Amino acid sequence: MAPYNTNEVYKISFLRNGMLKLEGPNLVGNNNMIPISIINKSGEMLFKIECCELTELDCNLFIVCKYIEGKSFYGVIDYKGNEVIKPKYDGIMLSPTESGFIFSLNEKMGIVDFNGVEVFPAIYNSILEFKDGLAAAELFNKWGFIDARGNVRIPFEFEDVNSFHNELAMVKIYGKWGFINKSGEIKIKPTFYDNEVCNFSKALQAHRKR
Repeated sequence: MAPYNTNEVYKISFLRNGMLKLEGPNLVGNNNMIPISIINKSGEMLFKIECCELTELDCNLFIVCKYIEGKSFYGVIDYKGNEVIKPKYDGIMLSPTESGFIFSLNEKMGIVDFNGVEVFPAIYNSILEFKDGLAAAELFNKWGFIDARGNVRIPFEFEDVNSFHNELAMVKIYGKWGFINKSGEIKIKPTFYDNEVCNFSKALQAHRKR
């Protein structure tokens, strides 16, 4: 028999590898903390935790949210319930990079590795999801691109950007959009305004046919 009381379960979610997430009712007077049990396909409980949220990731880890001293903090645990990253961040992105997780703290963003060591501190206003090995980041109201170790690969000199796709990224300079490559070289000159998306797409298609 499984070591849990099914009468106390109000929600069941299916996880990868045949596992289940069993959620109990909110704990009275405990700031919306919920008892959550992770059950393997044999019906055995892998671990039980009290938290606000528990989100499964593709890399055999969970993002966990705990209510600590009147505030919600996010961390990471493994499939045995072991703490990987201490819950001390305001948020953690669901898609990890090759070097760790993008986190937010005090309205800034940085990256923490899979051992809980910060690759670089929360210094950026924003970091977008990594694409083609680079992520768009904002610093002092300008956008550039960084790699997974936090190294600046393309300087912060753009008004706005989109993530890389097929080796090219959209960038905005003096109110107009163009394209750069991963070396920061302009491949299509910024000539398109925000309302010229159709022409902009045609310009990209023409460039790729060259």
